[in-house]
Amino acid sequence: MFTEEEINTLCLEAEVSMNTPPTSESDTAAVLLNTVMLMLPLMLAACRRGKCIAITMNPVAIAVSGWNWGGAPFLKPLIDEAIELAVTLDCLTTHSFDQGVPGRFYACHAERQQFMHWLVTNNIVANRNLEVGKVFECQTSIKVCDNCKCFLRSAADHYKVQVVLN
Repeated sequence: MFTEEEINTLCLEAEVSMNTPPTSESDTAAVLLNTVMLMLPLMLAACRRGKCIAITMNPVAIAVSGWNWGGAPFLKPLIDEAIELAVTLDCLTTHSFDQGVPGRFYACHAERQQFMHWLVTNNIVANRNLEVGKVFECQTSIKVCDNCKCFLRSAADHYKVQVVLN
């Protein structure tokens, strides 16, 4: 992955400010386009390393599979929270790659990390009495595994939200 200094340099060169909110619809489109263009080399580097990339547009976020954080602009993995939710949903599955932490392998999948981020961003984790119509929509660079599909179906039912993948 890139160092924080390299990412900051890319941001400056692309004239992208990740912390400045857009002031109009055209600003939003421009910031989104610049952000995607900035992140494209980072996403390609992750794909070349065999990682899954998961992207959401509301909010705009990019997750990379793995339990080690690749640094900004990628989401910081919420592995423990994903495992805890899998236990709550009674769908924790172990894998030979868990490295001593049951459920760790599946919890680090990019689409699951996006979902955990989406729950937190939308204040859904602690609140099951939601307004109707919340939709989690995620695109992935590779096919979503059956374990993640099962997890996301269970979570959608648990939180009364809709999940849309690829």
